[in-house]
Amino acid sequence: MSAIMTVDQMVAEGDLVAVRFSGRGTNTGSGNGLPATGNYAEGSGITIFRMMDEQIAEEWSVTDELGLLRQLGLLPAPGQ
Repeated sequence: MSAIMTVDQMVAEGDLVAVRFSGRGTNTGSGNGLPATGNYAEGSGITIFRMMDEQIAEEWSVTDELGLLRQLGLLPAPGQ
């Protein structure tokens, strides 16, 4: 997938950094076990990093993978 990723917001407090991001692009190649579909898709997510000694010690991420698969035509929309 050729995609454009954007950091929409970043907030830090103590040893935690939260990043809200969005991305959009066209699925032109296979990857991660998914075939190329030629479909356009967009989505967003949030990642929280815990830092230690100026390095990432832990990471927690949330994205709408189900929505992405539906946009790519790899899963049917609800009710289909």
